[in-house]
Amino acid sequence: MRNLSFIKVISPTNMGLTKSHLKGSIVVPKTQIDRTLFFNQGFGRKYFFYDKILNRLFEFYVVQNLSKKNDEVRITLMSEYFILKNANVGDEINVKKVDVDDNVFFEIDLLRNGLSTTYAPYTLLSDEVNDGSNENYYEGTKIKILVNKYERDTNARKKCIENYGAICAACNFDFELVYGEIGKGFIHVHHLVLISQIGKTYKVDPIKDLIPVCPNCHAMIHKRNPPFTIEELKELLE
Repeated sequence: MRNLSFIKVISPTNMGLTKSHLKGSIVVPKTQIDRTLFFNQGFGRKYFFYDKILNRLFEFYVVQNLSKKNDEVRITLMSEYFILKNANVGDEINVKKVDVDDNVFFEIDLLRNGLSTTYAPYTLLSDEVNDGSNENYYEGTKIKILVNKYERDTNARKKCIENYGAICAACNFDFELVYGEIGKGFIHVHHLVLISQIGKTYKVDPIKDLIPVCPNCHAMIHKRNPPFTIEELKELLE
């Protein structure tokens, strides 16, 4: 396996905060990589970029900046990615080219203060992911990506809800009360200690380690790293 990588600090231009550039694009730092070697399949085409934390594949265009001829290459159409990651000016985009048995794809990540992170208000958060498979295939090109996943114990989730009820611990939202039968039993379960930070198998205490929250509050909890506590979120709601 051969890896190449670069890190790009996000500027107002990258975020589309100036009128003279396309929204959602970054310049590949020519001082860090050989652009032709990095994007050896050519320019003006889509490449696949995989975010491990979101467990999602993105397609971005890689194009040459004609005004600079061959001196500059841009990765464009990144607006959705910036939004999903809640990117800010000053954050860093980390891109790694991974070549496994001649299968090439790119890993992408958002770094804040040097730490890999995501604050995804519009997607299912990592605490709610419960996918039994760790092999993902995508149409257009076949890419096999192996991802470390930490199992969520569905019995622990069930016991948590049995203890607290399917009601948000932060805002008291009850889906069944609002939506009727279709909302019965629906709730997110938040891990008070993130499994992804533990890095090993551990025994979950459904009462001490888990807490039910609605998707909105769950998203707000993860707007900060470390996440907000339930008490802190209640204070914000008041």
